[in-house]
Order: sequence, then C-alpha cells, then structure tokens
Amino acid sequence: MPLIMMCGKPCSGKTTKANEIEKYFRETLKKKTKLINEESLYLDKNVAYKDNTNEKNARASIKAEAERYLTKDVLVIVDSLNYIKGFRYELYSTARTVRTPHCVIYCEASDDTRKEWNFKSDNNTQNRFESEPLFIDISQRFETPNPKNRWDSPLFIINDSSPNLPFEELNTALYEKEAKTINIATIPAVISETNFVHELDQTTQEIVNFLKTSQYQVGDLLTVPKTTVQVRMVKKVG
Repeated sequence: MPLIMMCGKPCSGKTTKANEIEKYFRETLKKKTKLINEESLYLDKNVAYKDNTNEKNARASIKAEAERYLTKDVLVIVDSLNYIKGFRYELYSTARTVRTPHCVIYCEASDDTRKEWNFKSDNNTQNRFESEPLFIDISQRFETPNPKNRWDSPLFIINDSSPNLPFEELNTALYEKEAKTINIATIPAVISETNFVHELDQTTQEIVNFLKTSQYQVGDLLTVPKTTVQVRMVKKVG
C-alpha cells in the first residue's frame, strides 16, 4: 500500500502528526499501518546523526525497514527527518518499484518554536538533539521539498496557519489514484538463474580465451563472443 514521507527540520512536529495520521488510517479507515522512525528502530538521534558514517547507516536502516513493509497490504509512514532530497528520491523509487502511490508531508515551525521544544528539560532525550551545534547543523542542511519534483509530489504542508491534517485529501491521493507507471530505471535487476555465478565465470573465461587467441590479429576488427561488441587489438596481450 502507499508510502507517506514525513519531512521537516528537527522538532517541527513530524512525529506528533505522523502518530495522528497512523491512528486515523488504522482506526477510522481500518487500514494496516506501519510507522517507521528512529525510535522504532532503537536509534538514538544524537548518535545516529553525529557524523556522516552513522547518518548513512541510519538512513540505510530506515530505508531497509520501509522496503520490508512496503507491500500492497500496508500503509507505510516514514517519520524520519528525510531532510535530504536524495533520500526522499530513494524512498520514492522504492514506492514506484512496487507500484504504489506516495506523498510527502512537510511540517513547518519557526526556529524559536523548534528550539524551545527541543531543549525543554522534560523532553525525552531520544526525541531531541542534546547538542545545539548538531541541532543547528541538521536544520541548516534541510532541503525544502519542491512540488515540482516528482518525488516531492503530492506535497502537503502543515504549519501554524494550516495546522489541521488533510485526512480526506491524503486518502484521495493515496488510495483513489493509480500509481504512476514504473520507470525502467527504478526497477532493480533480478537474477533468477540459480547457476548465474557459474555461467558468468564460464562466459568470462570464454572471452579471456578469445582475447588470448586473437592477440596476433593486431589491427583486425573482432566480435567478442556472446555479444555484438566489436574490438580492435592494438597490441599483443601480455
């Protein structure tokens, strides 16, 4: 079933809205749902985003969990920062691969509001950034979604002037519209032959033997076995 990508700067209300959306689709519309975020994967944001390596691993974990549940039976809500457009594109491509719709929900909040919430003394430490430099760095690197980009569309913006979630519009976008045709570039290559490695090794050896036996035909145009590729030997091999 469909994919919902939450995005926004740290402490902009993403998790609160994601929980409301999950509850609505599960209780009101009786849909199977799966909410994925750092907390559900037991990732501490202060560790997961402290450097490039940890951040890359965190995104990989989130994407893998989304791929695991993104079937035609489950509505997947990825409640992560999703602040890099390249990562949003990866999730979008995954949704297209399984021929299911998606949408992006962008949560906006003022810097003062976000700071106040993040550094509240009673805030759960796993839900906030303990380091102010890290909080600022993540905020500054946020790439605002653009509805002109196919991976950021349809886009729903939630902010102080429009705080209510558009449940009906979300339902229409996710369940009443057909998924777009898959682009061949987004389809992962599937190797179905169980003896693929053996055949690959055999073909490679055949090409190597061909090059060895043809090395004295310098200047001639030769066709590589099992391909339409032509090569010209310019010097002896070895």
